[in-house]
Amino acid sequence: MRTSTPQTPRAAHAAACLIGALLISAGVPGRAAARVAQDPVTPASLTGVLRRALDVHPSIQAAAAASDAARAGLQVARAAWLPQFGVEGGVTRFQEPMLVAPLHRFDPTAVPD
Repeated sequence: MRTSTPQTPRAAHAAACLIGALLISAGVPGRAAARVAQDPVTPASLTGVLRRALDVHPSIQAAAAASDAARAGLQVARAAWLPQFGVEGGVTRFQEPMLVAPLHRFDPTAVPD
């Protein structure tokens, strides 16, 4: 017993295009394989692959940036242990003259000269 489903013209056209594309592309892998066989292949070294991964992969770049930030934070923490130097200055001016007596001869009863 055979059952057939009615096909619309659009579905029949799509099926025909698919079958045609499969038949046409049957010879393409042979041509692609011949083209690949002509190209020389150089093996990649492990260091080259790792260097490429470090240059390109975003999570590795993020990890490298986090490592640089941690290294900078360590330098800031070490700098806190170093001596700190600073310079300050100030000026005071009085409007009225003051009487100043030398402290090595200080006598509260003596009047300054």
